[in-house]
Amino acid sequence: MKRRTVIIGLIIVTLTSFAAIRLALNKAKIDMETSYLETIKNVPVNVRTVLTTSKSSELNFVGSFVASKEAAVSAEIPGKIVKSFVNEGDFVNEGQIIAELDQSLLTLKLEADEAQYEHSKEDLTRHENLSKHDATSDVVLKQMRLTNSLNAIAVKTTREQIAKSKIKAPIRGYLTSKLFEIGSVVSPGTYIAHVTNTNALKFTTMVPEYQVVKLQLSQKVIIGADVFPNTKYAGVISQISEKGDQNHNYKVEVYINNSKQFPIKAGMNGSMTVSDKTPTTGIFVPRDVLQGSMAQPQVYLALDNRAVLRNVVTGMAIGNDIQILEGVQDGDTIITVGMNNLKDSTTIKVAAIISGQ
Repeated sequence: MKRRTVIIGLIIVTLTSFAAIRLALNKAKIDMETSYLETIKNVPVNVRTVLTTSKSSELNFVGSFVASKEAAVSAEIPGKIVKSFVNEGDFVNEGQIIAELDQSLLTLKLEADEAQYEHSKEDLTRHENLSKHDATSDVVLKQMRLTNSLNAIAVKTTREQIAKSKIKAPIRGYLTSKLFEIGSVVSPGTYIAHVTNTNALKFTTMVPEYQVVKLQLSQKVIIGADVFPNTKYAGVISQISEKGDQNHNYKVEVYINNSKQFPIKAGMNGSMTVSDKTPTTGIFVPRDVLQGSMAQPQVYLALDNRAVLRNVVTGMAIGNDIQILEGVQDGDTIITVGMNNLKDSTTIKVAAIISGQ
């Protein structure tokens, strides 16, 4: 029993010794690395002198495209469609016949109306000749004239109905929907097709109240389409709504000419970029020079060949730049490259001075 106790004690002492040696080695390694980091000096950096400047910010809004002109095609008289001249997707010109209604009954009616009109004209001519010889009364002559006028109107009305039996495109554009077939019976006002003109488009977007006051009619803007990310379209603000929705957003429309090389279709998504009319004045630094956290941003200043970590207060972001409200002044030199190897008060060596503000 005593021998076993002695062996266990030796094992414990040995393991304890090994642990102490290992800890000592790890501490020596950590001390060496820490000593190395602390002795880094003359870190090469790029610097830039900051100055107060004015920058114009950009306002960006998302929206969608609609056709500048679109119209429903409908029948003006009742009838049965007997001819169709287009298919969905066809391009049609204004006034082009899209469909034709059955004219057989109208043709017969026109023949009857014309016959009555010719007969009334003959009667009127005869009674006018009789009137010259006082052989008819004024009452009868007036009745003949009225009958002849009504018959002339009947002929004209029937001819117009025959003309309306040919249903025509109201505008120039693409037939984006066709809702009829030969044999379909339609009534006046029945919607049978839709024509969309995308040669010119309207980009529509909703703008918050605090930004809509920065826009004005006829203002030039840049429009982008999601499907063509590398293509930009010049646009002009054509309408700004006078009344906002319940969320205080206002509808803004921009007129653009469509591109033949990169044509936009109605319903596609896009974006609008507008230069703010009022520039912002202040000190701006690139976003990537900021250190620290969002709650406490910092920048490195170059002072007397040392990197000095300075707390700052940030303001508006414009593009890739951040406005500095506090912590940096005109003429200060900030470090723009090499921050990863810096600590507060690390000595530095300026490798390059970047021009610009």
